[in-house]
Amino acid sequence: MLTDSFITQQIHRDIRWLLNSPPLMSIPAEHDATHWLHDQSHMPQQDESTVFEPDFWQHRLGFYYENLLNHILTKALQPIELKRNIQVRSKTKTLGEYDFLVRFNDTDAYHIECAVKFYLCTGDESNLKQYEGPNRRDRLDLKWNKMLNKQIRLSKTPDGREAADNLNLIPNHTLILIQGYLFYPFATPPCPQRLHPDINPKHQQGWWLRNQQLPTILEDQLRYLILNKPYWLSCPDQPESQLMTSEALSSHLEEQRHPQLVVRLEKAEEGWKEKDRGFVVQNDW
Repeated sequence: MLTDSFITQQIHRDIRWLLNSPPLMSIPAEHDATHWLHDQSHMPQQDESTVFEPDFWQHRLGFYYENLLNHILTKALQPIELKRNIQVRSKTKTLGEYDFLVRFNDTDAYHIECAVKFYLCTGDESNLKQYEGPNRRDRLDLKWNKMLNKQIRLSKTPDGREAADNLNLIPNHTLILIQGYLFYPFATPPCPQRLHPDINPKHQQGWWLRNQQLPTILEDQLRYLILNKPYWLSCPDQPESQLMTSEALSSHLEEQRHPQLVVRLEKAEEGWKEKDRGFVVQNDW
């Protein structure tokens, strides 16, 4: 059972992860929320005893990620006004939603769209269609196209502008924050020259393999940890007794019917630290 102390410490680790992780994509400078946050955010010393609201900790990773960003915006930037998840509707249907509308002064209002994504490269790394979510219900090309050509343009539509105007938050700046990992077949990292130009060359990377290939990653001197949502950001700080040996990991994965995110840890002076991470998927994935 997770203790309040463990959850609080994990939230603080994930806040640092968000602030320090590179964007997944090469975002046009005027829309790059990562650099904007680095320039604007001066997070106060984090109090490990901070009590977060009960609904801060969300099993759904996207909602949890939004809560992390909301905490940074409110605590570090102290906006005059902030609204979240504002739906935009026409007379007949929902057209979209603003993730964040934020005002810091009388002249600057921001529309911020955010996403945290994990995709497995299943073919040519230069083709965004070849990056699929672990459950194969999402693709990088679809998400990126939606963010660039629909989500951040919402305030340019009549209904979107009206919804923002009703809140006195018509944005004059639009920002994209997209972070996460791209996973490549184990032992075959992508060639930087072949990456799609929209992918950030410094994006965070991991590996993936099928269950029958598991012996490839097993080493006796390593330990292993299965990450469950929403722990997919920073690696939880677990005692050695909670880590798996190669044998325990193999036994555990034999019983799984869904992709599993595995962290490999190596011994360091200060304890077990993340070496790398990747997805182990079913043989017929």
